[in-house]
Amino acid sequence: MSTILEHNREPEPGIPEAMPEGERLLWQGGASFQSLLNGSFHFRKLSLYFGIALLVQFVLKLRAGVEVSEAIAGTAGFLVLSLFALGVLSLYTWLLSRATLYTLTSKRVVIRTGVALPISVNLPYRRIQSADLRVRADGTGDFALLPEAGSRVSWLLLWPMINPWRVFRVRPVLRGVENAESVAEILAEQLAGAAVKNEVVREQPRTPAARSNEPRARWRPYPTIPLAAMTALVVIALVGVAWNVTEDTRVDALPDRVLTAEIELYFEDQEDGSVLVREARTGAVVDTLDPGTGGFLRATLRTLVRARGTVGAGAEEPFAIAQTEDGRILLIDPVSKREIDLKAFGPTNAQAFGRYLRLAERSATPLGDSGSGPKPIEEAAVGDETQVALTRKESTQ
Repeated sequence: MSTILEHNREPEPGIPEAMPEGERLLWQGGASFQSLLNGSFHFRKLSLYFGIALLVQFVLKLRAGVEVSEAIAGTAGFLVLSLFALGVLSLYTWLLSRATLYTLTSKRVVIRTGVALPISVNLPYRRIQSADLRVRADGTGDFALLPEAGSRVSWLLLWPMINPWRVFRVRPVLRGVENAESVAEILAEQLAGAAVKNEVVREQPRTPAARSNEPRARWRPYPTIPLAAMTALVVIALVGVAWNVTEDTRVDALPDRVLTAEIELYFEDQEDGSVLVREARTGAVVDTLDPGTGGFLRATLRTLVRARGTVGAGAEEPFAIAQTEDGRILLIDPVSKREIDLKAFGPTNAQAFGRYLRLAERSATPLGDSGSGPKPIEEAAVGDETQVALTRKESTQ
C-alpha cells in the first residue's frame, strides 16, 4: 500500500490513531458531492451570476453600436473564462468530497478533510457546547458544532468545513452529510450523555491536588480586540484606495492643471461602418476612419459612451482632447465627468487622439464652401514625434 498519503497510514479509516479501549465506532460517512457543490459553494447561484453578467455585457455592446457578430466574439472570451472558473470549482468540490470523512464514536466527533493539506480534527463530546442541523431538500444536512469557550480550532486549516462568518469562535461544520436526520439522533444522544457527565463532574468538589493535575490549555484564546482593529484597518485602507481611484477618473480630480492645447470633436458613426470626425466649433469634417480601422480609438470612445448611458445622456455634447503642461494627453467627456490619460496606453495609441490637437492651432473652414471633400489627416514621423498636417483633398472632375 502506498505511504505517500497520510490517510493511507490510518489504523482505521477516518481516525488518525487507534481507538482507545472502551471507545466504539457509531457512524461513519462522507460528504455528498452535490450537496457540497450546490449548498456550500452555491454553484447554481454562481452560474446564474455569470450568465447575467455575460448577458449584460452583450446588451451593452449592442447599445454601443457594435455589430452582433462582433458583440458575440467579444463576449465569447468571458464565457470561456466563466466556464473555466465553474469547472475548477466543480473539480475542487469533487476532490474535497472524496477526501472528507466524518466519524462519530462513543466519545468524540472526528472530521477528516483537506485536498492539498489533509487534516483530522477530534472534537470530544464534552467539549461541544451545542450542535445545529440544517436539512436540505435532498435529505442531506450540515451540522454546525459550537465548541466550548476557550477551545481553539483553526479557521484556515479546517476551511471549508467551518462556518465562514465565525472567525473569533470557529464553528466546525459537517457539510453534506447524507441521511442527516438519522445521524442527528446519534449525535444528540451522545451530546446529551456527555452533558450529564459534565454536570456530575462539576458537582464533585475538587481538591488542590486534583486542580494541580488538570491539564493546562496549550493555546491561548484569539486576541479579539487587536484582530478586530487590524481587520478594520484593512477595510478602511481598501475603501480609501477605491475612493481615490474613482476620484482620479473625474475631470475635477486635477483642478490646478494647466492645459496647453484643447479641442472639442464629434465622432459620428456612419452606416457603412466608418466614423466621421467633426470639429465642434466649426462643424468641419477633419477626418474619416474607414471601416475596420482605428481600433483603439473606437474602443476608448465606447467606454465613454457607456459612461454617458449611465447618466442618461447621448451624443449631443462633443468630446474634448487636451494636452497638459507636463505633456499628458487627455480624452475628456464633460457630460459624465470622466477623463482618460492616453499616455498610459503608450505613445502610439496616444497619438490616435493626440494628432487632432494640431487642429487647435489652426482655424478650420467649414466644408462645402469650396466643393472639397473631407480633410484627411496626414502623419509624418519625425524622430520620436508625430507631426500632423491638415490638407484639403482636391476634387477631380
